[in-house]
Amino acid sequence: MLAIDDKTKWVLTGRVKERFQERNLLIADIRYLLKFGYVYDDAEESTKNGFWKYKVEGTTPNSETRTLLVVIIPDFQHRTIEMVTVHWKDN
Repeated sequence: MLAIDDKTKWVLTGRVKERFQERNLLIADIRYLLKFGYVYDDAEESTKNGFWKYKVEGTTPNSETRTLLVVIIPDFQHRTIEMVTVHWKDN
């Protein structure tokens, strides 16, 4: 599983970096979410040819019981997870 592998490379877009600061989140929150969260919707085709994006949601130790949603594009071949955006589900 990419999310818990220490060799996985994390790619954060500028939008995600801004959202982390706005929501007082840490990369550890996202790792926790990817380990214990859920994918309820079908994957959507990414704008990156041959890749799919997934919405993972759940609570984290720093989310104060609010549900966090992160959109990721995993690349299993290159062992990377690109985070597209992160936001509260209730917003």
